[in-house]
Amino acid sequence: MRYLARRSIRSGDGETALRLAFEAVRLAPSILLAEPSRTLLTLAAAIARRTLPDTLFNRVERAAIHAAARRSV
Repeated sequence: MRYLARRSIRSGDGETALRLAFEAVRLAPSILLAEPSRTLLTLAAAIARRTLPDTLFNRVERAAIHAAARRSV
């Protein structure tokens, strides 16, 4: 479900992304302990995709990708 939520985020379907992200946590709450950062980032991205205009979401997404790339160096 979390994977499908991420796919929905990338395709621009915020409503489905949010539903799937919460469903993933409801069905397998242990993912919050097993992979907290990935799960919380997916939830945050789904909320942002659902609530922000596309132009603003795209800017935030680019900034997050850039920040993550700098941390991994």
